[in-house]
Order: sequence, then C-alpha cells, then structure tokens
Amino acid sequence: MTVITFNDANEAFRFDAETVRLFWKINRSKVKAGTEVGSVHHSGYRHTFLNKKTHQVHRIIWMMEYGEYPDGYIDHIDGNPLNNRIENLRVVSQKINTRNSSKKSSNTSGHIGVSWCKQVSKWRAQISTDAGRKHLGDFENIEDAVLARKNADSLNGYHENHGRQSKNTRGETA
Repeated sequence: MTVITFNDANEAFRFDAETVRLFWKINRSKVKAGTEVGSVHHSGYRHTFLNKKTHQVHRIIWMMEYGEYPDGYIDHIDGNPLNNRIENLRVVSQKINTRNSSKKSSNTSGHIGVSWCKQVSKWRAQISTDAGRKHLGDFENIEDAVLARKNADSLNGYHENHGRQSKNTRGETA
C-alpha cells in the first residue's frame, strides 16, 4: 500500500465534508485547482495520482480527518465504495473487512453461505471461521439453512451488513 504524508495531502487537497468530496488545491498539468480529485477505478473506489504514485481517495480522507495514514484496511460500512463519509469508514483487519462484504454475483441461492447440495438433495449452510470452513448442516428447506447461517454469522463476528446486495459505483443495489 502506498503511503502519502499528512503534509503532502494538506498541501494538495481540500476535503469538503458537506459534499464528501476531495478537491485539488493546486494546479496540475491538465487539472485546475478546485477540480474533484481522482477517477473511479474498476474496483469501484476513487483513486488519484500524486508524487508518481496511485492513492485511494478514502484513505486520504481518513488521514486528513485523523492526522495519520490508516494502519489496516478501510471498511466502507454500508458497502458503497464511494460513500467516504467519516462515519461510514473504519480501520479494520483484512479478516474483519471480509466479514462485511457483499454477496458475490456468482451466488445462486440468493443467500451468502447457503447452497444446494446435489449429493444429498438438501440446502447446505457453511461459514468461514478462524479455524477454517465449518459445515453448519444440511436442511430440507432454504429458510432453515439461512437461519443457521445468520446465527453463525453473529457468533463468528460477521458484520450485520455481510451478504448484502452489492452496490454499483453510484451506491445503487445491483
């Protein structure tokens, strides 16, 4: 992860808390002062380029608010990678960050950790724990499998938003 200093950030950028946007304070070759910083990367996060390095805008905003570069992952609590409101950002470990992720587009059951098991013709519930993948059971109906997974989520430190619908770059559910 590329680190930017607090002084570099404050010399180059101005954060507008009302609009939750970062603006250039300085003129650059093709960008005028007052222009919004960066562009949306294919990952959904806004990135910018300063001192010959790429930086994630949410990490710069965190540093400008708290005075130091974040030591860890920045989790967007609501899952919207463009919602950089300070109250929506938290520094977490990689493990905690993955426990607040959206449902993958390849999910076919509609519920995270629940899938149809052809071998037993039942709904299977599973969860990843600190000790590895844990089998929660095979169930006749999907509702029981979903309930088993939700109970395991809370016992294993998963965020209440884990498994939510993914959001596009405008924050709309996809």
